[in-house]
Amino acid sequence: MLLDARSYPIQRVLEQYLEPKNLAYAMRLWSTHYITQPNISLQRFVDDFYSRQPISTSSYGLYSDLLPAMMSALQARSQFTGEPIDGYEFPDYDLGGPSTLSAPPASRPMPAVSVSSEPAGKIEAVEAPLAQEAQPPEIPKETEPAPPPKDEKFVIFSSFIRQLLNGVNPERREKMLYRNRIELKSTCKPQVAEPLYAWLLTDSDYFQHSEIDIKEMTAVTHVIYMGLCEYQGPVEADRILMKVAGNINDTYPFASLDINQLL
Repeated sequence: MLLDARSYPIQRVLEQYLEPKNLAYAMRLWSTHYITQPNISLQRFVDDFYSRQPISTSSYGLYSDLLPAMMSALQARSQFTGEPIDGYEFPDYDLGGPSTLSAPPASRPMPAVSVSSEPAGKIEAVEAPLAQEAQPPEIPKETEPAPPPKDEKFVIFSSFIRQLLNGVNPERREKMLYRNRIELKSTCKPQVAEPLYAWLLTDSDYFQHSEIDIKEMTAVTHVIYMGLCEYQGPVEADRILMKVAGNINDTYPFASLDINQLL
């Protein structure tokens, strides 16, 4: 079996969890049945080779490790021209051939969300009357300081999470967040947990806190993704994730935060 850039990221992760024969079966399954599917379900792929092979190793941790690998594989697939890319030789084992699988159902495309903005009202200048007599000098009023500029890292994180949540209708989104509130709050430090959860319940598109780091952002992303799998199904959850990640990469191609770090 010849692996190219569409399959090599998957193999690099699976070889940490599976024995050689199980690994060969999983890679044949990926190359034969999944690599050409328009919508790929990560959960279905893992369930397929775990249910068809006697595998003693637990799949705990496999999903979070396999998700960024699948993103890399799909990106390589979009650039594939029909010839092997960066080929790697992988031994074939006599597994009796891969099982015949039915293609996962295609999910309906999400409607595009239009964003409109109303122009600000015109401000008319008012001419001040001339002073008739000397007036005491006015004491300038205290003005509130201008808000600090937005941090690009938090702009990307906030936009990514908000677009993922917008993949669920408001009623189901509220139920999903409430059901996973304990997991969401446990991803961050106590001083961040409550402000973060309060922000998730709003429609605001920006969240920033000096105490949250990349590791905690990644944990939040995984909890949201698992919630999408539960409420939208794994195929639709993967479709939403891939679409949003693509939107972020197109909007911020040279950003200070690589979206793959959150996966």
